[in-house]
Amino acid sequence: MHKVIAQLSQDIFALVASEWKQLSNIHGKTSPDDIVSSLDLAVDQLITDRLHQAFPQDVIVTEESSADQFPNLVAGQAGWVVDPICGSMNAVRGIKLFTTNIVRVEQGKVTAAWVLDHSLNQVIWSEGQPLPHPDTHHPTKLIDLCPNQYLFQQFPEISEHYLDLVRALYTLPNVNLRDLQSSLVSAYVATGQMDGSIIPVVKPWDILAACFLVEKAGGIATYFNGQPWDIHITSAILANTQAVHSLLLDHIRAVQLDTLR
Repeated sequence: MHKVIAQLSQDIFALVASEWKQLSNIHGKTSPDDIVSSLDLAVDQLITDRLHQAFPQDVIVTEESSADQFPNLVAGQAGWVVDPICGSMNAVRGIKLFTTNIVRVEQGKVTAAWVLDHSLNQVIWSEGQPLPHPDTHHPTKLIDLCPNQYLFQQFPEISEHYLDLVRALYTLPNVNLRDLQSSLVSAYVATGQMDGSIIPVVKPWDILAACFLVEKAGGIATYFNGQPWDIHITSAILANTQAVHSLLLDHIRAVQLDTLR
């Protein structure tokens, strides 16, 4: 399986390198900052065609063209969950901080994941094998958060609590916050480039790969209520140590966001 995805990854890198600075057909979907471009669609088509060719019996769920097939994976069919470009706003602004997520699902569980880091042309991946545990001895903890416009527009009952969370985290010594607008940064928790990531509202194709990889690197991934992540995930805390996870979960509980699933 990895041989197929490894070759596909190289073809995706080549496509992105040739297309990402000359994007067209850029338009909003659910909100002005939830966008799709010609690059999203081209990568979506490449992945869909290649997976159909290599695995003709599998269900393929992609954010841009077949999200409605997701219940088939939940029901137990084998297949794939794909986010062609996560970080489209970065891509269309010429910021090469975005990823392609490819996840294998069998019997309703993630069994393999590949995160394509377009900034470094490298792949973070596991087919179930443990990943090297990252260096966690950082004097300052670097935490990614996601207070994007979509959250405040679509979930006003959550947004004020989330602002309270952000304010509280900003006051902590030895904690630095970043908002880098791509699940690539959540996958960096698995490599040690980030110490944690918190996302109050998320779609499975955005975060399943990062959750799987963080666990394979010895980290922790849960819902906002502290329960273990699963294929249905709609909120996420990722941390490379128990201490970081406890810190984030304690602050989430303090602002009454631990009811999020």
